Amino acid sequence: MPKIYILRTDSAGNVYRGYEYDAQDYSDMIKITDIQKFALTKNIDILYEEDAVIMGKTLNRAVCGEDGKVQKIFAGNIAAVKHEKDIIKDINKEDIEFVEKSLRPIERIFGGEVFFKS
Repeated sequence: MPKIYILRTDSAGNVYRGYEYDAQDYSDMIKITDIQKFALTKNIDILYEEDAVIMGKTLNRAVCGEDGKVQKIFAGNIAAVKHEKDIIKDINKEDIEFVEKSLRPIERIFGGEVFFKS
């Protein structure tokens, strides 16, 4: 079974460190029915629930561009998945380090500004 990287939150507002997880297919990865993909790189996708922010799920992580502006906000559980074409591959230590550096934990959003956890 390929390894993926899960970044979890809970309803109390806690954002947890990521961990590796075995998965067979996209639906098993984060246990939701409506999974969307955000291409972090050519070979790494972030899987997320599209309406999680609107549904009030705990803010999780954000992707910022090189200019520091927020490109995408994720809420609820998300997963980083490595692939080659349509085949899921094991995510490795270097991939995880890149994901951790690219996705910043969110503390809150206030007045249209995103505040990150330090």
